[in-house]
Amino acid sequence: VPPKRVPRFMKQIFDATKCGGKVCFRDYALYDLPMMRFKETHSIHSTCSDADGKTPRLYERGDGTLSRFFSLDTIRDIFESSGFIMEELRYATVFNDNRKTGERLKRAFVHAVFRKPQD
Repeated sequence: VPPKRVPRFMKQIFDATKCGGKVCFRDYALYDLPMMRFKETHSIHSTCSDADGKTPRLYERGDGTLSRFFSLDTIRDIFESSGFIMEELRYATVFNDNRKTGERLKRAFVHAVFRKPQD
C-alpha cells in the first residue's frame, strides 16, 4: 500500500474488524536483507514521514511493485492512530540456511497483533 493511502486503508481494516477482533501484522523490518540489497536508485521518495520523522523506507522492485521496511514505532503509530489497541509488537528474526553455499541469511520482520476495542 503506498504511504499516502495508508490512512484510508487502515480505516477500511478498522471498519471491517469486529469489536474485540484482532489484526495480525507481519512485514519487512528495517535493515532486513532485501533492504540492504536494494540500490539507492530503487528508493522511492515520499512526502509522508514515518514515526521517526524520516521518509518511509520504500523501494521499487524490478517488476514495479513496492517494498516498504518498517520500524516498530511506525507500525504502532499507524495502528493506534486508526483506533486499534496494541497487544503484541516485536521484531521477529528468522535465519535461512542456504545449503548450497553454506550461507546463513538473517531475515528481520515486524510481528504485531492489534485489537479493535469493544464499544
